[in-house]
Amino acid sequence: MTTHHVAGSAPTTSVRGEVWVGVACVAGGVVLGALWALVGATVVGATDPDEQAAASDGTFALLGIGFGLVSALLLAVLPGHRQVVRAGVALAGSVLGGFVGLAVGLVLGAPALRADGMVLAWPVVLGAVTTLRLLVVHLLGRE
Repeated sequence: MTTHHVAGSAPTTSVRGEVWVGVACVAGGVVLGALWALVGATVVGATDPDEQAAASDGTFALLGIGFGLVSALLLAVLPGHRQVVRAGVALAGSVLGGFVGLAVGLVLGAPALRADGMVLAWPVVLGAVTTLRLLVVHLLGRE
């Protein structure tokens, strides 16, 4: 027997209901970029010229880790009815938010990243912490 999904069906509606999570992550990317430009300029200015690229990359990475931890905390506090859907939307939004943060930071004068992978610090931390939390909740049987 084949199942056909009709417009407004549960899978489509559940993802639409989580759009705000993705929008919040993109808005967070704007904040990430602004913070990187602001803090990064101070950190880079206080380092030796040979270490400036590493200082800029490290600043972006640390901010991304912080955003990942805060996002994971928010997912734990506001899990929604469909935790996996919300987590997936947050993960996709954090990837986009990282790239938005990079673009905003560059526009505001932050030095270019040499380690492009730092853009993924936010989604990697978000995914790892959320996966661990859901695994522990599952193993303890407290869903």
